[in-house]
Amino acid sequence: MIRKTLLIAIFFLLHIYAEDSPFTFIYVDTKTENKIGAFPYSRDIYAEAIKATSKNGAKAVVLKYFIDEPKDKNSDVKLSESLLELPVFLQCRLNVPENNPNELPKNFLSPEINIINSPNILAGNSGWIPLEILSENCYDVGFVDIYPHKNNFHIPVIGLYKNFSIKSLPIKIFEFLYSENIGIENRKLIFRGKSYKLTSELEYMFTFPHKDRLIKHSFVDLLEDRIDKKELSGKIVILGYDGPHQAAIKTPIGELKVHDYFGYVLLGLYDDFTK
Repeated sequence: MIRKTLLIAIFFLLHIYAEDSPFTFIYVDTKTENKIGAFPYSRDIYAEAIKATSKNGAKAVVLKYFIDEPKDKNSDVKLSESLLELPVFLQCRLNVPENNPNELPKNFLSPEINIINSPNILAGNSGWIPLEILSENCYDVGFVDIYPHKNNFHIPVIGLYKNFSIKSLPIKIFEFLYSENIGIENRKLIFRGKSYKLTSELEYMFTFPHKDRLIKHSFVDLLEDRIDKKELSGKIVILGYDGPHQAAIKTPIGELKVHDYFGYVLLGLYDDFTK
């Protein structure tokens, strides 16, 4: 009886959490690949997915794919046009070798935050920057680099690209969610009237959520309109990948695939910023 009551309580808490979370996670998974083929896809399929989220009233989309090289011109144009449907965030990396990186528009940088004299932060002069045709129409671009030697419940808040400050993707998402910009003062993150201690690398140690908090939907179900509208309406939708071809990251709750890790980062930050 006690065990049954405990299970009911856990289910109830997870249900409440799912109701309250501002995020919906939709990943390319085995079901998707069995239906429409192996990932990655033509960019017009990503455009279809973005339009499907917009049709169902999503607040924004985070496209968790690196799209820094041109492919079919028509599909690239379709993806670019779909970015005007609703606010869409793209990701970049700052410190990977790239002979001819795309231009990162200045409006995605944060020159008002002066961190040039912070020697330990993430910095780079070339990287995986979104195609310019996409940067022109997307809402924002943030970096997703992390320190590989860290315990992975620290996330960088801000870094440098060609000596200009740029915020990380999770931070930009929360600025959008709460319509408020972060501040950094004396190694503290200032946000929503509170201050949060940062490391010397200007990282924030977030509270890692319990396992099984990440509820995922199949990408193909989005394309075929089989996701309940209430899971999309008013939500920030994360479009990611859940297949076998991605690295794993060690975390306090065990190894996680990189896109699952990103999901737990958002959930952990949401817990911390709503306390």
